[in-house]
Amino acid sequence: LQIQFYISMTKLLTAFFLFFTLVSCGQTNSNLDKGKNRIDKVCDNFMQQFVAGKTDEAFELLRQNTVIQSSSIDTIKVAVADQIQNVFPQFGKMLSFEFVKEKKVKTFLSKRFYIIKFSKFFLQVEFILYNSGTGWTITSFHYSEEAGELFD
Repeated sequence: LQIQFYISMTKLLTAFFLFFTLVSCGQTNSNLDKGKNRIDKVCDNFMQQFVAGKTDEAFELLRQNTVIQSSSIDTIKVAVADQIQNVFPQFGKMLSFEFVKEKKVKTFLSKRFYIIKFSKFFLQVEFILYNSGTGWTITSFHYSEEAGELFD
């Protein structure tokens, strides 16, 4: 009778152990997905602010969610302000933006592509995102008049 009790308890404890292991693994993946969803929304919000002409707010959002040095962000802001004044008018009116695609390397590296639509031209914008295991961050921000990688 005691042997049957120990076998039953062992099975019960094993079942609980497996259940809690599966639940904790599921929560870990869920947290990583939430972190990825959050950083994707940061990129989307950056684009919304930028296209709305709120570049200071856009770059502040970037500053809060990146490993890019603050001084580098300040340099980018100055360059962008100059291009908004001197180059963007050649592209026509800034109309909107659109998320185009995302390329992933496993579960730790991602590159998001956007297009800013002007009345006469476009700009490709890309964010590189990295997850070290402790959370997602933006590691690179770049825009250009090239569209080559969008066709890959």
